[in-house]
Amino acid sequence: MVAGEAGESGLTFFLDRGLGSKIVPNALREAGWFLETMDERYGKDDSQRIDDVQWIEEATIRGDILLCKDLAITRNLVEARSSL
Repeated sequence: MVAGEAGESGLTFFLDRGLGSKIVPNALREAGWFLETMDERYGKDDSQRIDDVQWIEEATIRGDILLCKDLAITRNLVEARSSL
């Protein structure tokens, strides 16, 4: 997706903790993307404790596009299936 298309698409992206809560999200927002970070949705403390299976399921139910840096998710069958 090129700059501007993400914002025009109406898609909302959800970023996992691995992508941070400032630099990457701010750059994507400046490019017109609509997104929410783990810290924004769950709070800074709770975002550190929430299980991957839970936030992945909740985000996919909401229709969010998941952006993850955590490669461990791909090794857990339940988490990998939830993110499809």
